[in-house]
Amino acid sequence: GTGAVHLYHIGEHTIIRCDSEFADKLSDAVDDIYAHKGHQSAIHGIHLNEVFTDESLHLDHIEKLHYLNPEHFKPFSTTDYPVQYLSATDQAAVEILKSACTVYEYEDSWVSAEDECATGAFDGEKLIACASMYQWMGFADPGVLIHPDYRGKGLGKATISALCEWALKHGRLIDYRCTTDNMASAKLAESLGFQQYYHLEAYQYTSD
Repeated sequence: GTGAVHLYHIGEHTIIRCDSEFADKLSDAVDDIYAHKGHQSAIHGIHLNEVFTDESLHLDHIEKLHYLNPEHFKPFSTTDYPVQYLSATDQAAVEILKSACTVYEYEDSWVSAEDECATGAFDGEKLIACASMYQWMGFADPGVLIHPDYRGKGLGKATISALCEWALKHGRLIDYRCTTDNMASAKLAESLGFQQYYHLEAYQYTSD
């Protein structure tokens, strides 16, 4: 009922996930695309829009998703600002950290000391980095937020690494999501051993 159409690109394959009311129309569109382009072509939103007449797909976002194989995990720590586990009592410090960042940064990070697991680094009593994870579609899904004055010091990598150690110890499956234009975030994930599994095109279906 949301009007969402998601295209998951996994290797040479594309999986389309959509509201059931759009299934027949999208199935016909895919058949149309393959009739003209052949089955070896990847399907993107632009191709679907080419075969629609009275409807269109508007791009919402594009993201990458990584998974962590425990055997590939590369732990990381920093001695400049040691990382510690947070509790709900640290949420006030998280809110102060958020206030130092842009609205886009903290809304995109989804960090909270009240999540299932949260880690942070302090400069004295000042929280300068926070990472946390919550359950998303059966996976432990992390986010991270760094104070603007302390970026480039490995704090994001260190706080995420501590989350991964906790998640692996507790038998969690871990993913890592970021938008495709956030190269620094993708690089952070890959440096810890995450491997990209798919990239997602998320569209909103509307009728003109």
